[in-house]
Amino acid sequence: MGLDVVTLALAKTYADGVAGGANAGITIVTASGGDITTAVNNALSAAGAYGHVRIIGDGVLSDSLVVQHDGQVLDGLGTLSVSGMTNKPMLKVLNCSYFEVGDGLFFDPNWASGVTAIQVVGGLLGKIRLLGDRLPVGLDFDCSLAAATQNSALNEAWVTIRNGVAGMRFKGKAGQYASNNRIHVFNWWGAGSVVSTGVDYVQYCDNNTVGGYINLNSAGSIGMIYNSSSPSTDVGVYENHFDGIVDATVASTTALKGNRTYGSLGQYPAFVRLRIGGGNGAAVDIAADSDIILYRSNLDGTPEGFTGDTVVAVSVAQMATAYSAPTGQLYDQKYIDLEDAQANEYAWSQVAIPSEWKAFDIIVDWALSGSAGGDVDFTVTLNQLASGAAPNAGTGHNVVATGGAQNALLSTTVASGVLASSAVGAFRITRNGNAAGDTATDNMRVYMLRLKRAA
Repeated sequence: MGLDVVTLALAKTYADGVAGGANAGITIVTASGGDITTAVNNALSAAGAYGHVRIIGDGVLSDSLVVQHDGQVLDGLGTLSVSGMTNKPMLKVLNCSYFEVGDGLFFDPNWASGVTAIQVVGGLLGKIRLLGDRLPVGLDFDCSLAAATQNSALNEAWVTIRNGVAGMRFKGKAGQYASNNRIHVFNWWGAGSVVSTGVDYVQYCDNNTVGGYINLNSAGSIGMIYNSSSPSTDVGVYENHFDGIVDATVASTTALKGNRTYGSLGQYPAFVRLRIGGGNGAAVDIAADSDIILYRSNLDGTPEGFTGDTVVAVSVAQMATAYSAPTGQLYDQKYIDLEDAQANEYAWSQVAIPSEWKAFDIIVDWALSGSAGGDVDFTVTLNQLASGAAPNAGTGHNVVATGGAQNALLSTTVASGVLASSAVGAFRITRNGNAAGDTATDNMRVYMLRLKRAA
């Protein structure tokens, strides 16, 4: 049996400020508190593609460290701080693939203005590990600055930040996207006295998945925001998913802010499983054109999106009638006929509204008894019986519906997004048969009323 022997090249060691040399396997830069910028960048340049540079000890940066060759690894064991550097990344990944950065290093710029720990300006298939403290910006996927054909995509990351202003940002531009990145760990605590944002999906970013923990401890802070660059415009922010916890230790924070996302609703939704804690009522603010779906979530003690009843239906067998509205059945389908030319013939019943619902739609299932066609003018009135209060007249919803063929089922949504204020409701379906808009001469044949969960 043969034996393959692989000999690793001896590592070259460079002291602070001493330039590196030719590729020698693993290149070690020793650090003892001085400026290591030149030494590390020279070592990275010399190592070239698939080179491995390690930083051992604590070092100071006066400019960005740049990883820009395919397959490079930059890791180590020590703390990186800054001196005289503002508005730059401590470590930049520039237009390369298969890289690994950050493992074993601790990033602490001590709030230096505009400093980012790690910025990925065009990087594919990379592995990123970020541990940091006192960070204006943590991890920034910003391919809006990248070369013309380079995305920031298919990267994996593990992020823990003790104090931060902006935890993580995803930003692209038309034709270049920050997409399909997987953030396996995102543990982030916001700055205690500064408005902070945990995850910012800025623009042109999609299919990113984040799992972890966000702590908001300054009023006005946001856990995650979708489309911060142009809130009312489609800038390609879609299918960015989150699964985790947002704790708010102060009042007046927002766990989730959803601005406009991409395309039509339901086309490319973002799925969010969210548990809000802290007892300070962190808000969830999802705009009507933001395609974000909460599922199996708990919003500071309020269940939301749990698996369960999505429709409550009331058949005509459960309804009472007034003014001698006739009843009948067609192939075992029971109905109530609300007749033409009557002022207020109606059917009514009570209904239980599930306690976990926040809003619902009201739908009436009906048909015309004959083939004459025309419109039916009808009203649905809903009264929700609030705790400690007497019943009232309720809220009416008027509808003029276009008739169909004889006995052809029509499902008319009478109202959308009705806020649930009680577990007990009472409704009435009234045909306004003598109204000008009621032109059908056939009966309105009511089969069922449905309440469909909307939130």
